[in-house]
Amino acid sequence: MSGTVRELVFGEKLEQEKVLISLDIEDDKLFLLHFIIGIYFGPDLRFHDDDPNKKKQSAFQIQASSILPTKDDLGASLMKRAELERVYHYVLRNVDPSLVLNRKVLSRYFNENRKASNAYFPLFRDLYPLKLHPESRIRNQYKLVKSIVFINDPDTSCMREDCVDRFKLLTGLQSFTLSLNID
Repeated sequence: MSGTVRELVFGEKLEQEKVLISLDIEDDKLFLLHFIIGIYFGPDLRFHDDDPNKKKQSAFQIQASSILPTKDDLGASLMKRAELERVYHYVLRNVDPSLVLNRKVLSRYFNENRKASNAYFPLFRDLYPLKLHPESRIRNQYKLVKSIVFINDPDTSCMREDCVDRFKLLTGLQSFTLSLNID
């Protein structure tokens, strides 16, 4: 279990089903990591290339939509895992240092697979399954993750309000827009 919970919410007049993502992660450090990786990154969906007006969707938006992409839906982009970590550190640049994970725990988040002993520890693979987002290496130096894109102005409407408020409280950020470029 990743700590991600899908909750059905019904609009007052619209009778339309809306799914909100809730992160039931008690540890603030793990909450921040999983929130950042789930909201500022998403699958590289091919239709983004076809229609420039289509916004990139975060991993949490994809989870909330209940329409999970297949391998054929994904583009061939490659992102250095170091870039994912760079965004994590950039978002947390002004927080209390006690809220930033150490390298060992960060590595565990990115490298471990789900098993009984880590059932309540959120993992990167909960959001980006290995079969859709395989990893490779360049010159035995850089780890690359396939089919992931950076979203500098994410849509948080798929998140429960208490999760958004908790993120803002912990980071001091009032806006989710980042003035950061990922190559």
